Amino acid sequence: MNETKRILAVLIFAYLSIGSALSQKFPANSNDGWFNPSCDTLHFPLTGTPTLYSVSSPGSGYVCGNNSYGDLAKADYFAPDSIGRRVYKAFFDFALAVNESGQNPDIDFKIWDTQGSDSLPGNVLGTASKSLSSIISDIQAGYMTEVNFNPPVEVNAPFFLGVILPIDEGDTLALISNLDGEVDPGISYEQWSEGEWYPVNSGSSWGLNLMQSIFAIYCDVGYNIPTHSRALSFRVFPNPANNLVNITLEQVAWESIALIKVFSTSGQVLDVFEVPDGNQSIQLNITGYPAGLYYISVLSETIIITKKLLVY
Repeated sequence: MNETKRILAVLIFAYLSIGSALSQKFPANSNDGWFNPSCDTLHFPLTGTPTLYSVSSPGSGYVCGNNSYGDLAKADYFAPDSIGRRVYKAFFDFALAVNESGQNPDIDFKIWDTQGSDSLPGNVLGTASKSLSSIISDIQAGYMTEVNFNPPVEVNAPFFLGVILPIDEGDTLALISNLDGEVDPGISYEQWSEGEWYPVNSGSSWGLNLMQSIFAIYCDVGYNIPTHSRALSFRVFPNPANNLVNITLEQVAWESIALIKVFSTSGQVLDVFEVPDGNQSIQLNITGYPAGLYYISVLSETIIITKKLLVY
């Protein structure tokens, strides 16, 4: 790729507005003070509006994924408040995944240090893999893609976390990001076809200040994250909504639930209430909520499952 600025990206859609709510399990954040003081979920929730950016003609593809420029990888920069802890796993919220090649390649997820030129991604600290078909299944089931680093990766300084994009013709991945400027400066980076890394907000790249849907589970050394079953779930309906929302717990295994939390995309807690013993359905009044995107989390002693809610 030459050194000139790329063709401007165009917004395809604010992701949730045409899709169903997505869900995923997260260990409780230590700064929430609930149950699990050993872990933080870094960068969750996504700051701003979940968005998919496409590349305008004559280019094609996606800003935060495969495109006609041959980008090799996408990553975000992480600077946690505390150091000397370990990344045990990560969650990636993909807007789409396509396997046209029929090869079903393994997709690598990597953690890099900042020892590259100009403090860009340098040495690989850890790698985990998932098949492209499993990512497609995650999207179809409404889950983020969960990636486990074994062994966990100890980090003693800021780091980068990201995904190596598929290279077979027709295979495609694209991450959800927020809207340009909802974080400033942006924290997203990309590796170009020749192997060099660039900030997504640079004049040589897209010129967009973005944060991608990449979340790191960052825990004390020696902490063991439980293995979770995706059989646990809950429903949020109607969605979108503008007055009353029903929250229905779909598995009897939810008997250890303690709390339901509602929060904004900025992380502000809007409502927290206890789940009465034995209840399988709760009704939430959202009449006073401004239009926009919100998150609803159901918490047990070991996990949180979070779904998105659109209020109109």
